[in-house]
Amino acid sequence: MVEPFILNINPKLKRNSRTHTLVKPGRELAKMLRDRCDNCYTSDCWVPKDYETDKGQIYLPHYYFNNAKRGRYVQIRQVLFQIAYQEPPPRGRKIHMHCGTLGCVNPGHAYVRGWKPSWEAVHDMIDRRGWLTEEQAQEWFASTA
Repeated sequence: MVEPFILNINPKLKRNSRTHTLVKPGRELAKMLRDRCDNCYTSDCWVPKDYETDKGQIYLPHYYFNNAKRGRYVQIRQVLFQIAYQEPPPRGRKIHMHCGTLGCVNPGHAYVRGWKPSWEAVHDMIDRRGWLTEEQAQEWFASTA
């Protein structure tokens, strides 16, 4: 089981130690995720290109965590879940996927047994982000409306 963590979604600007330029961590994270997945930021399944070798993990620097002195590897599903729903998954619970695709990391397809997402977060994934279609939302999250 993966150690739980709380993601610092909006960290302050950081200076890259190699190039000494300012880095916007939100854009940096989005780029890392885009580089890892073939079909990212759509309503389809997002499967990491190298899912077979790393099982959907990504390395995040220390500034993405509260009170951390060094970075660590975390599950992409957990990172995207926290970005989409603005909260970590319930402690001790596993993130499942409605689509049934083994390597999918699309947070619009994610659910946790015994936990219901806010309808506002679901609508944000439909309207603003495009991570979920209206049909998928009706089928998977109709009971949360």
